[in-house]
Amino acid sequence: MKTDCLYQNDEACIRSAEFTDALRAVGVRDNDVVFIHADLGVFGRIGPGIDKLTLCRSLLDAIERCIPDGTLAMPTFTYSFCRGKLFDREKSPAEQMGLLSEFFRTEKGVVRSTHPIVSVAARGPKAEKLIDVDLDAYGAKSVFARLHALDAIVVFFGAPFDRATFIHHIEAMHAVPYRSAKIFTGTIRSGGSERKVSCTYHVLPLDGSVQTELSRLETKLRRDGDLREASVGAGRISGVRVRNLFSTGTRMLEENIDAFIQRIPLKKRVPTRE
Repeated sequence: MKTDCLYQNDEACIRSAEFTDALRAVGVRDNDVVFIHADLGVFGRIGPGIDKLTLCRSLLDAIERCIPDGTLAMPTFTYSFCRGKLFDREKSPAEQMGLLSEFFRTEKGVVRSTHPIVSVAARGPKAEKLIDVDLDAYGAKSVFARLHALDAIVVFFGAPFDRATFIHHIEAMHAVPYRSAKIFTGTIRSGGSERKVSCTYHVLPLDGSVQTELSRLETKLRRDGDLREASVGAGRISGVRVRNLFSTGTRMLEENIDAFIQRIPLKKRVPTRE
């Protein structure tokens, strides 16, 4: 039994090399800054003898083989800060980000940014530069602005395109009227010390009148050849350069300020709670 059979799909064995090949196919280069949104459940059944930790280790190795001189980053968001929970930079687990992000967060040599809601974990030569951010979630000194400046590539590792949190940076830079910068106050623990902070996070109306809808942006990027895709087993890996994502998204918002959303009729609205 080969432990490199990470997944099985229609009895075919999917090995780590297929993930490396797919990353190359979508445009990942040796020295890239790569920001990954991952969903490990879409590629097939986990292979025989493979547990979740082995799977994460093998996939992380496959990713980092593609960027021997590059920097890897993943979201480690903690929405519980919005509900008053302390954010521990070293210990707070990533929430709703998937298995791979949390595995990566605990790896040796990984550093984490300090925004208590939208933190990012990173490893590599540009990791410190990437996480040198302020407390405005999607503003001009956010991790998303750093991704833009570093010419990063966003990779959807099995995850759908609507996980593209970078678009909220585009919205913030364009000052879209349907999002507001809300201030959340709480405690950050880092390096054993605690401090009170106030941070901003850009929110939609709580009445359910607006929902994010990125299919038009996704279609445009794919049609222009900027969103490149490769199949792996039952899933798909796709990638887009941040600069292309930013420029296309900006043009779309200039043409239609509602390009990233859909307006929900009153009868169909589902109010949300913080």
